[in-house]
Amino acid sequence: MSGASLDLEGTGVRNVQLCREIIAVLCTTDEVEPLGSRCLVVAATKRGLVPSDDSLEDAKVVGRAVRGERNKESRVVQMKEMRHPWDMQAPKLFAGCVVAWVEGRELPGEMEEVEL
Repeated sequence: MSGASLDLEGTGVRNVQLCREIIAVLCTTDEVEPLGSRCLVVAATKRGLVPSDDSLEDAKVVGRAVRGERNKESRVVQMKEMRHPWDMQAPKLFAGCVVAWVEGRELPGEMEEVEL
């Protein structure tokens, strides 16, 4: 879980139980139901020596799962110049993306639309 945003209450401590709960959700065999609200799935795909890039194919799977038939506004984008914990690499860009998505504005140019 190195590099994950799991800082509990600002202590810098990563709780093993929290990590187990996250892994259980990610590795479930339960079918994912489409969500009722629009979702933005972001894959930070910058590669390097450290394997900290997101899988674009996995992002597409998640995008199709959350989109379903009733949620056509959901989108999948990739950020080629960012690694997985991009909220910590570029906090202002991250905040700007969140605000743009919530307000329904155009997303920053660093985000490239991905076809599902």
